[in-house]
Order: sequence, then structure tokens, then C-alpha cells
Amino acid sequence: MLEKAHAAGPIANADPNYVLALCYISAKRYDDARHAFAAQYGFAPESAAAWLITGRILFRQELTAAATADAQQAVQLDPRLPLAHRLLGEIDLANGDVSGAITELETEVRLNPLDGETYDRMGDAYLRAGQYARAQQVLDRAVLLEPNASGPYILLGKALLEEQDPVTATMYLERAEKMDPSNSMTHMLLGRAFAATGRKDDANREFQALQKLQAAATPASSNP
Repeated sequence: MLEKAHAAGPIANADPNYVLALCYISAKRYDDARHAFAAQYGFAPESAAAWLITGRILFRQELTAAATADAQQAVQLDPRLPLAHRLLGEIDLANGDVSGAITELETEVRLNPLDGETYDRMGDAYLRAGQYARAQQVLDRAVLLEPNASGPYILLGKALLEEQDPVTATMYLERAEKMDPSNSMTHMLLGRAFAATGRKDDANREFQALQKLQAAATPASSNP
């Protein structure tokens, strides 16, 4: 039906292109999906940008193999395309390939040094690799570029806890909690930070908040 709508003439609303692309993805018609995304964004269907946006959506759909192939094609067509190496790094992180993720994200930073989300992802990768000082360095950059995002503050708190600095970790984690009080990771890390500094009542409060969030996220079991 969507293909017939396109054949009948131009569509003023861009949403049908996106919906059509998602339908193609469900049918594993990835080339057709790329053409639909390209039409929505005004890209040439065989351009690096078209391959990259398709890879991004495929990754969002947890189709990592197809997403990797599209991102690699984007890089082959334009090795300096912003965000392409970041996508490859995110895919590597999702697959547990920390060293591969670091390589890709470091490449992205050299090409695109002012993207805060890239530093956030890189901080996560360094944390997983146990490189806590390096993680702190890049996460500081993420905070400067994305001051309203809670993710870098949470990761900074985690890095500082690993470096046995719970006092400074508390500062970052309290900031993250104010920004996003429903994040369970923040409450868990903040509870650890308070416990490490002897603030037992505050630690208990955070762990109780964590339990409430976990209970709310767990579906209630139905009676037989």
C-alpha cells in the first residue's frame, strides 16, 4: 500500500518513507529500506550518508550484522564521514569487543572532535577496559559538550568509584540524580559512594530508591 502511494505521486508528509523503510527492514529488504531512508532525508540512495542512516536504524532494531555491513560501506565510500566510526564503535560495544570499540571511537574523535556523545561512548569503553583515568579524561570532555546529559555524570561517578574517590564521585552522581531521578544505575552507584564515605543513612535511602525502581520495572506475577 505504501509503495502504491509513492507511485501515485509525491507525498507531502515524510512519515510514509520512514514507515515503508521499517516495513522493508522487517522483510529483510535492506537495500529497499536504504532507498526509502534516502528519499526521506534527501540523500542519494548509494551515498555514504544513506548507508549510514540505514545502519543506524538497523542497529536500533538490534540487527547488528546488517548494521555493521552498512556502516562499513559508509566508511568505504567516505572514510571521513562524521558519526560512521562512532556507529561502528557502538556496535563493537554491544558485541563486547571493547578494544575494537576503542579503536573506532578514537578514530571518530580524530575526525569529529566536538561530539559529546562520542566521548560518552568512549568513556564507557575505557571503563570496560579498566582504563579509569583515561575514562575520566574523555568523560570530562563529554560533560563540557553535553552539560544537560546525565550519562557522562553517571559514568564519571563510576570511574571515580573505581579509582577509590567516592567523595568526588558523589558530586557527579548527585548531579545525575537531579537530572534523571528514575535512573536505577545512579541510585546504585550513589548508594555505594555514600557507603564508602560512612554516610549510612544516605546509602540506605539510595538503595531503597533502587529497590522501588526495580520493583516498579518488574511485571507483577499473575495468580494461577
